[in-house]
Amino acid sequence: MERMFLLILGILALLVGLILFSAHRHWHPLTPAGATPVTKKDPQVWVNTRSGFYYCADSKVYGKLEPGKYMRQDEALQHGYRPFLKEPCSR
Repeated sequence: MERMFLLILGILALLVGLILFSAHRHWHPLTPAGATPVTKKDPQVWVNTRSGFYYCADSKVYGKLEPGKYMRQDEALQHGYRPFLKEPCSR
């Protein structure tokens, strides 16, 4: 009985390991629906971490709304932030 339990436990551990390894190899960050494809040359934006919006450099509140931080536009989109005026910043 104990050997059967250990055998089943070992098989389950192996299956979980395979599933986790497979999921990790095929993971890609999700881009919000309707978001413009972005490149590594994306502009820096100001992210307001409370509201969930980000602001372009030409915005009056760029770098001022707290709490917030700077990041690239593609990173902001990958973290779920949305452009305040519903248009991505120009590149």
